[in-house]
Amino acid sequence: MDPNYGYVQSETQNSSFRFSKKTLLIAGGLILAIIVGIVLLSGSQKGTSVQAQHLVARYSGLQALLSDKKTTRNLKNQDLNNIVTSLNLSVTTDIQDLNAALAGQIPAKTDNSIAAAELDTSTAKTIEEAYLENKLDAVYTDVLIKKIKSIRALIAETYGLSKDQKLKSTLQELDDHLRKAKQQLEELKL
Repeated sequence: MDPNYGYVQSETQNSSFRFSKKTLLIAGGLILAIIVGIVLLSGSQKGTSVQAQHLVARYSGLQALLSDKKTTRNLKNQDLNNIVTSLNLSVTTDIQDLNAALAGQIPAKTDNSIAAAELDTSTAKTIEEAYLENKLDAVYTDVLIKKIKSIRALIAETYGLSKDQKLKSTLQELDDHLRKAKQQLEELKL
């Protein structure tokens, strides 16, 4: 009896299932490239989400500062009061627009670490001291300008990470509003 009996395959069957090492390496490389691409895309979306959460939290902090009646009622300069009122309305609308543009891209509840990172505890103390020293208008203006610069920098970062055209358009509008408000504040020369 032949020792290969039952185990020998015909040459035509065997050749259709053989892959060369080169073909296997190319196929493996393509699979690896696809996996890396998926990971990179999901990572960039996560980066956009994190940046966007920071932006929403930072914008909310600005809104809280602008709508603080205890502080704003003590502002003496009427032009500053008008800018603050206008900016408060603009920021309120901008937050709504930003949340609409980010619908489904960020979680409903902000990550605790992001909320903690964006919590501003020093501004209230700075403003209180300025009020006691009768320098509220000048210090409040400086604080607003710094906050606006910070938000605009974060808008630029988020814009660079985003691929969503609706979000990019919204970010551009927000930046335009803040740029104009910053310019008005700088022109006050308090």
